[in-house]
Amino acid sequence: GGDLRFALSTVQVSLGEVPPVAEMPSGRWICLAVSDTGTGMSEEVQEHLFEPFFTTKEVGKGTGLGLAQVYGIVRQHEGYVDVETELGAGTTFRIYLPLYEEAESEGEDPEVSSLPQGRGETILLVEDEVKLREAGQAMLTSLGYRVKTAANGREALAICKKAQAASPPEDHEVDLIITDLVMPKMGGKALMHELRRMNSPLSVLAITGYALQEKDLTSLRHIGFVDIIPKPFDFEALAQVIRRALDAPPPQ
Repeated sequence: GGDLRFALSTVQVSLGEVPPVAEMPSGRWICLAVSDTGTGMSEEVQEHLFEPFFTTKEVGKGTGLGLAQVYGIVRQHEGYVDVETELGAGTTFRIYLPLYEEAESEGEDPEVSSLPQGRGETILLVEDEVKLREAGQAMLTSLGYRVKTAANGREALAICKKAQAASPPEDHEVDLIITDLVMPKMGGKALMHELRRMNSPLSVLAITGYALQEKDLTSLRHIGFVDIIPKPFDFEALAQVIRRALDAPPPQ
């Protein structure tokens, strides 16, 4: 029971004005306020609030790292954290992050255009999680690739067979496959085996959210994957790996 409220606002701190948080410089800020109607915190607890491993929970119920991590992440982004609380009256945390105006420019985003770009190639992205599939598609499209998507290896295999049988082939061609390894119905490894069985010349990149040992990486390359991309994607690394895979000779 109780309420949890989130609010976003802009804050202007003028020169000479007392800021919401000590040492916070003047300028424009975004404030994210998170408020609850809980029990509040005593002054003693507030003194240790952002210390690593400090917790008021029972043994085994918490590590005391949550707020310490929040504080560290906010400070890494040149932000500040403030707390307002009272016993029996709830708590409000306010996160202040510097507000940067988007530079007005014509043409392509310079950060994107400086990365290795697509040349109209078509990439088949195979990912069972909808949000990751949509995000990956958006990233690949922004790099200049055409993108087909599939929710599992079975769907991807059907797309590849259709492309292989198409006439003229250039209208339905797939140039590269990027596939998750663990998916329902058919995973990435099974998809790779089927592609090799039908003598597909396509290069295939594996994506995975699991930490892999060196022997696992070696095994994946042995069965035909040209590279492995960890999730969540690093935009620059993704762009470079894809360009290398497309420019390399097709797998034998």
